[in-house]
Amino acid sequence: MRLEGLCAVTVTYNPTLEDRRLETQIGQLRGKVDLHVVVDNGSANVDYIRKIIESQPAAPSPVRLLPLDANFGIGRALNEGVTTCSRTPSTRWILTLDQDTVLAEDAFALLSEELDQIPHVGDAGIIAFNYLEHRFNRIRPYNRSAGPASARSVITSGSIVNRRVFERLRFDEELFLYYVDVDFCHQVRRLGFPIYILRRAFIDHEEGWEAQRSGSNLHYLDPPRLYFVCRNGVRVFRRYGTVKALLVAGYLVAMNLRGATSRRQSIRFALHGLLASFWPGRFPQPFGKSPQ
Repeated sequence: MRLEGLCAVTVTYNPTLEDRRLETQIGQLRGKVDLHVVVDNGSANVDYIRKIIESQPAAPSPVRLLPLDANFGIGRALNEGVTTCSRTPSTRWILTLDQDTVLAEDAFALLSEELDQIPHVGDAGIIAFNYLEHRFNRIRPYNRSAGPASARSVITSGSIVNRRVFERLRFDEELFLYYVDVDFCHQVRRLGFPIYILRRAFIDHEEGWEAQRSGSNLHYLDPPRLYFVCRNGVRVFRRYGTVKALLVAGYLVAMNLRGATSRRQSIRFALHGLLASFWPGRFPQPFGKSPQ
């Protein structure tokens, strides 16, 4: 089975162009989607992103750059891309991606095969590609079942969202970064749309950094990101009573204290994020432009 009317939205912000992951992703989507919109959040290297896009053939899948004049966060950028895709009447599904995500070589072929295993696939809210997750420095597939599985939450990158969802819902722009996906999935399920994650069709999603400590590979984030992790983890908990949001935030802080080069910075940004969840005006976010 093939998803008809599939478009894609990729959000960029100062991408590392040397690894060519963005360029690879754009090439992989050519011929697989009807339209690919790249929304840039005020990158300093936007001209280079433009050159990559302009070097792509116009057919069979046009790629369009939508540059924003500042970093408004991932929610705002996704919403801008969704609005652009929705102007195409034939759009029925929208694939959302980060700049650092590439697809496995057989991802779309396996997607077509696994769609047949999803009941009433046209009524699904989100169908997500599987991915490898880091948990206590063990790497394993997020979906380890025999086939496509129901999910409560999936990451934004690699999620194929039903256009009918976007007729009633948008991403929360106030969250800016982190937990945008968790909040969105809560809202999708509240609207009655099921969420599925595939088993064999994978994306390769990179996030954060890796360091060697005592013979172990430790994964961690840039310390300023812990501001959003802690602030939004508390916000999502207060909205939905989801204890997991707090546990994940605590886990990410703990991983930074083990792996990051600056524990003091990690503690400082985590603490500021925690305080900002209660007094946002007194503890503004550390980088980018606030959407509020």
